[in-house]
Amino acid sequence: MHTFTHRVASRHLASMTREACIIAVGEFGGVKCLFKNRDRNYTPEVRIYHEILGGVEVLYMKDETTGWCEGINEFGIGIVNAALAVREDEKQGKASKVVPGKGKGDHTTLNTLKDGKRVLKALEARNIEQAVGTIQSHLGGLRGHTIIADKDTTYSLEATWRGHDFHVRRLPNGRRHVRTNHGQFYSDAGYTEKDGDNYLSSLARRDQAMRTLREVDGPEGIAPSIYGRRRPDRSDPLNMVKLTDGMRTTSQVVMDLDSRTLLFYLVPKQVEYLGYKRNLPKGYEPKVKLKVFEYTDLDDDGKFDTVRRKKAHGGLLPLQEPAFNLREVAKHLILLEDHLLHADRRCPDCIWKHLLTAEAFSDEADTLDGDNPAPPTLSADIRALGASLRAGTDLAVVGQRARAIRKAIVPTIARGGI
Repeated sequence: MHTFTHRVASRHLASMTREACIIAVGEFGGVKCLFKNRDRNYTPEVRIYHEILGGVEVLYMKDETTGWCEGINEFGIGIVNAALAVREDEKQGKASKVVPGKGKGDHTTLNTLKDGKRVLKALEARNIEQAVGTIQSHLGGLRGHTIIADKDTTYSLEATWRGHDFHVRRLPNGRRHVRTNHGQFYSDAGYTEKDGDNYLSSLARRDQAMRTLREVDGPEGIAPSIYGRRRPDRSDPLNMVKLTDGMRTTSQVVMDLDSRTLLFYLVPKQVEYLGYKRNLPKGYEPKVKLKVFEYTDLDDDGKFDTVRRKKAHGGLLPLQEPAFNLREVAKHLILLEDHLLHADRRCPDCIWKHLLTAEAFSDEADTLDGDNPAPPTLSADIRALGASLRAGTDLAVVGQRARAIRKAIVPTIARGGI
């Protein structure tokens, strides 16, 4: 490997700009996980969505710039993908936000918008075989390297739009598998020997990821192990986590398929995180969980601070204890009650300000781990207040409902000692 690295370095790799993602699957400390290192040539705007699709609970990240999606569902089925048409992948930032049917558009962007729909349709599956079939068929199928897995079974799919039909393989358990941007089954897919340094970089990133992941013994060690493995030159294209003039790493995702948890990692200054959007039925108890983290910048020695938790909703920085957010919810509900229950204080702007702020803090509380979690229906109950206001319900009635919600969370706030 030393000879290989020397060979690559000697060919002026600093000029390379065509690098892309790393995806992997395996067991880490006895826990089955999927992983993706996501590289873009633009700063993506990313939001996490939690909703019911086709009767199935789905938690997924969405790139609002291109429509790309990846995620996990209530049956523990996760999907990640890496490009094989990498040159097309690089155009996405320049050709973003093109709406089909409005203007000439760009084929790459229009197809990427479909790619997100292909993934979401597959996440409606109730078993892994159904998900594999959907990835091959829905809207013409999802090209590139795709790994679909649950806690028991893993499938690798490889295809391109240039004559490579789907090659589907069931991967053996007990091993860790990595894909980058060259063909695994099709030798002429993605980067090939004709692409010189770019092909060598894809091979090198795959091999580095394999070596690094062998040392990981649990889900929360996967992404940081890749993030921290850097060469002294941060712009070196051989880095798995990139910061070049072309592609740069913007985020990482880990899917714990055993506990059905999505761990999302933000790379500083490379992604705009728009927050967490929960759209689940009132009273629904989620089966899929979310944890959001962010890294600190690398220091001069290439070190970074311990990964820290980041709240999953816009606004102020969160504390780890959900009871802190519940206290803020209670504060705004008290003010909301005051405006609703007193006819001389019914300022519409004030009413909506306190209602929406309470909703934001309740959504954030849903995403925080702690000893005093938010009641499962809190966010839905607060949103129902807004629906009642829009429907013209008597303001005093809405005020009484707000008071009941507030009283119900007081014991949790008290247990939190806040």
